[in-house]
Amino acid sequence: MFDKDLIEKLKSSVDIVELVGRYVNLQKSGSYYRGLCPFHNDTDPSFYVSPGKGFFHCFGCGASGDVISFYQKIEDLSFTDAVVQLADMFNVNVPMHVFEETAYHKTTKILENLARYWHNELFKKSEASLNMINYLKKRKIKEKTIRSFELGLSSGDRTLDGFIRSNIKVDQNDLVKAGVAYINNGKLINRFENRLTIPIRNKSGRVVGFGGRVISDENGPKYLNSPESSIFKKSKLLFNLDRAKKSISSLNYVIVVEGFFDVISMYEAGIENVVGTLGTSLTGIQLKLLKNITENILFFFDSDEAGQKATFRAVEMAEQLGLSTAVVQTPKFKDPGELLLKKEPKDIRDILNQAIPGAAFKVHHFSRNLNLKNDQGKKKLLQITEPYLRKYHDQGDNPGLQIAVKAISELTGYAEDSINVTSRRKSFRKAAAPGFSKKKLKPGEKELLKIYFSFLEYKSRVLKILELLPLSSACMEIYKIIKKNDDFELLLKNVEEDLGRELMNTAETPMSKNLAKVILNDLEKCTEKMLIKEQIRELDRKISQVSNEKVKTSLLMKRVQLSRLLLKSQGGENNGS
Repeated sequence: MFDKDLIEKLKSSVDIVELVGRYVNLQKSGSYYRGLCPFHNDTDPSFYVSPGKGFFHCFGCGASGDVISFYQKIEDLSFTDAVVQLADMFNVNVPMHVFEETAYHKTTKILENLARYWHNELFKKSEASLNMINYLKKRKIKEKTIRSFELGLSSGDRTLDGFIRSNIKVDQNDLVKAGVAYINNGKLINRFENRLTIPIRNKSGRVVGFGGRVISDENGPKYLNSPESSIFKKSKLLFNLDRAKKSISSLNYVIVVEGFFDVISMYEAGIENVVGTLGTSLTGIQLKLLKNITENILFFFDSDEAGQKATFRAVEMAEQLGLSTAVVQTPKFKDPGELLLKKEPKDIRDILNQAIPGAAFKVHHFSRNLNLKNDQGKKKLLQITEPYLRKYHDQGDNPGLQIAVKAISELTGYAEDSINVTSRRKSFRKAAAPGFSKKKLKPGEKELLKIYFSFLEYKSRVLKILELLPLSSACMEIYKIIKKNDDFELLLKNVEEDLGRELMNTAETPMSKNLAKVILNDLEKCTEKMLIKEQIRELDRKISQVSNEKVKTSLLMKRVQLSRLLLKSQGGENNGS
């Protein structure tokens, strides 16, 4: 279905470190990146990503491949859908006739058309639509914002019937697969019946699902999302990211809120760099999506107990990823939606500007249930926060440490210097066990393998040299594999992790073609001399054993010829044999 050029263009267009980094917390290690494998229960990082070669490999479970196979495996997609979604994500053009044949295109097209259809339903002068418009007006949501988010109305099963009739190529099964309907007793049931519909788009701007809100609590849960599917996974999506990413990049920070209307309310107030977690707990994957755009996160979750606990968890997760965090606190208002109802846009911006650093928020979070008017409460706060201070200290996060210490000082009245002492306790760690000697490559072997991995046209010359040279056990192991197959991923699957890491570093280290030629020429001369000397030694052995003068004379003539050849290869020097 896809030609080779398209696949190669896609592989070269996708930064494998960025893509894998959305799912795995990668740390740079030499010329590659390392992390816990997402494909098995990994406790000691055995998952490696090579940016130069564009592939990943796990020494624990053996999973390996390129950007396409990684995305296919992590998202449980067919090869075709993986290619199309990656192309869509990284702006690589796929021929339209190919794109239109994929399940991804068909489903998103249905959802986009349905979003438009329900949006039009909202502006029809029916009783249901007028009630919905009035509800939005009460929330201070203006028509411009309604149209921008393409909010709609799914008034009942008839809207699906009307949609099917207006879209000849859509049938009931398509709507069920798209997650907007289900079959009950042979009847097609609208999942979003009598709800305000909110299209949910992926980062590329394609509709992948819906959120639905009822006006009355009598019709089931207040909010309802599309069911999980291959294209709709709440833990991997952020509401409004497609629209907000440009503003986030420009302002270099993002505001993270909880629900749909929190995002819409902020947008109504003129604040565009805002995304929502689809009403669920924030995930590491969502944070990594944001980290690709900015490293500065402003959390604005609900002010109730649940919201504050969610904020604490979010700050912790973000700090683990090395992100800078701040928190908006509005105890008088439940959420951004209520804030918009009771305040003006300028007031909202002022409140955002009063956000406190994440490290200070954690201290205040711990102090909520303590009586800081007496020494017992103050000492308790020190006791609770001590592990967090030590963590900032051990991780080298001096700004976080200083902010937390200052917050404790302001709450307790203790001098900052005295609080700092609690973070300076030694962090005892088990001594590393003495390591056994590992297989290692000699420097010259590394240079040869570097040429082998870097220049396809020199592979046969490298193999010939390796065949003749005395090799280390590590290089002999590699030689036996690459002699049969030049697949680098296969090679990694057949060597130990330490040797695999060394190979990855060797393959990633650049070498000029001119230097490669010089090294090969020198080594070929060296191996040629070795061969001649070996042949001379063999002739000497035969001469010493032969009794036939005619045979001996013939062997002596061959020895003279080899000696001259050796002398020539040494630049005229005496060979000493």
